[in-house]
Order: sequence, then structure tokens, then C-alpha cells
Amino acid sequence: VKIQKALNYCSVNGTEIKLLAGKKYLTGTLYLYKDSVKNPLYAARPGRVKITGQAGGIATGSLEPQGAALVHLKNDTSRLIECIGNFSISTPANMGGQIHFENMNFVGGNKTKDVIYFEACQGQISMNNYTVQINNPTGNGITEVTTWETEHHNGLIRGQAAGTGSWTGIGLNIRSNESDGQVNMKISSNVNVYKCGYGIRIGRRNATSGTIGPLNFIGGQVSLSDQHNMWLDGGAYNLVSTGQQFEGSRLNAILIDSDGAN
Repeated sequence: VKIQKALNYCSVNGTEIKLLAGKKYLTGTLYLYKDSVKNPLYAARPGRVKITGQAGGIATGSLEPQGAALVHLKNDTSRLIECIGNFSISTPANMGGQIHFENMNFVGGNKTKDVIYFEACQGQISMNNYTVQINNPTGNGITEVTTWETEHHNGLIRGQAAGTGSWTGIGLNIRSNESDGQVNMKISSNVNVYKCGYGIRIGRRNATSGTIGPLNFIGGQVSLSDQHNMWLDGGAYNLVSTGQQFEGSRLNAILIDSDGAN
């Protein structure tokens, strides 16, 4: 409750929230938008928050012991971080934006649906030096649905897949919400996705609406996925991968797939 109150205050007043080094903050879902039931006291447009810790994740997949971590409650089937705007070209303020996470660890619970979830958010979503830990075999790490202008730098998204095919969640899940909105202007540099169900999945799923691109991946590694390391669905028309490494997936390193609907 205290963290949510701080986020609500921050969204209006532009205050940066600094979490203490080495501390783990156990919490339910944190809502970065106004909802009449879930979070009625959020007064600003969706997003508009900045949270920083002291140190982020490290490449081995462990949590940095000096880092600050937000930890989702056990058996909670919702999300750790949720920000939902309203895609509208005529009223872009409803789409929000200006979300900045830096030097942070985000730990999902055993039943967390998405550790971090952004939908219909426009502009200035930035994640730097972070770790996302997935503990639900069917849960996702970071899900972005019809978002614009997002940047990920020096990130680690990790699961615990054992190579048996039992993990089906997605580490980095980029998709359309099947509106006319375009998913575009994304940069991911040195983002590693490790031992998830599907490493990265990009594209609309079962719809003819929604285009995805341009997306730029620079460096980083996707490894040891229980299914495909990267899966491109229909609608992804402009994707650039430079120096990105794929290693040791159970199925395909990269699957490019489109069904009749796409």
C-alpha cells in the first residue's frame, strides 16, 4: 500500500522514488494508471513515474546483492507492474508514457502472469540496468502491447527452464492489442533472455489488425529457451538484429511463422 501511494504521488509531482540498496520489497500488483477499482487515487495520465535502485542484475542470472528488488507475492496470479493506457490518436494524453526504471530487480511470484506489463503507452518508456526474474513456467517477463518509443538497455530476463519443454511463458513478449495501433520505435541493446519458455515473441497473434516495427535489437543473447529463442508472428514488418546471439534453444533459434489470419 505504501509503495502504491508513493507511485501515485510521484505520477503527479514528478518525484523520483529511490529504493534502498540491498532491500527486497514484497508487494502485490503496482498500478501505474488510474482505475476506478484497482487504483482510484492515481491522478495523472498513465505512467509518469521514475524508480531507481542501487544496482541492477548481473549476466549470470543472479540478483545483484546490492540491488533493490520489487518482489511479487506468492500465489498472486496477477502482475507485479501494470500500466494500461488507452490507444487514441485523437487524445494521445490517454496513452501516457514517461516511465523510467533504473538499477532495479523485478521478481515474479510462482503464479505471476506478467512480471511487467505495459499496454497502449506512448513515449519515453525506459528500462536501464535491470533484471526480471520469472518463477512461473507459464508466466511472462516483460509484455508490451501496442506501445511506442520504448528503450531497454543492459537488461536480463531470466526463467528457470530445464529444457524439458514444460516452460511456455515468454521472456520478452511484444504484441499488438489488435487495434489499428502500431507497435514501433523500440530499441533493445544488450538485453539477455535466459532459460524462459519462449525467449522473445513478436507479432500479433490471431488478428489482421496491428503492425509491428521498426524494432532494433543490438547485441544481447537469447539462450536455453524451452521452446523457440525468437518467434516472429504476422504483422512484424521491420526488425533489425545486429550482433544478437542465439544459443541452445530446445526447438528453433528463430521461427518466422504466419498463419492465414496474418
